[in-house]
Amino acid sequence: MNYLASINKILNSRERKKLIVLFFLFLISSILEIFSLGMIFPLIQSLLNPDLVSNFLEDKIDFYINKEDLRLLIIICFFSMFLFKNLFIFFFNWWTFKLTNNLNVRLCKDLYSGYLNMDPIYFVKKKYWNFNEKFTDRGWPSI
Repeated sequence: MNYLASINKILNSRERKKLIVLFFLFLISSILEIFSLGMIFPLIQSLLNPDLVSNFLEDKIDFYINKEDLRLLIIICFFSMFLFKNLFIFFFNWWTFKLTNNLNVRLCKDLYSGYLNMDPIYFVKKKYWNFNEKFTDRGWPSI
């Protein structure tokens, strides 16, 4: 629980809202992955045995669809779901990268400005290389 409290203390309100949106985007991404994996079996089944699929769907659907159209419909549904999922995951990864990069830049700026506003006596008491290491080893982002 201390970890969540420290995250809450570091983030501002806009970043907290973006983190909540990130969580929901992650859930949507997971659901899309499950659906795309679940679509593989009907696709293979329709390609190998179209009679079984058409018999199953004739009970559920009132109108008649011939086997070739049904096979084509299942293939189109599979590839459109696959395309939508991949576009969404691309957007999700881009947005996540943008959010984490902006957060990293803001935190480094805050840390740097905090050090610039400190009393010089504080730096005399501490070793200088400790402060320099915080910016160089942690990967100061290009601003």
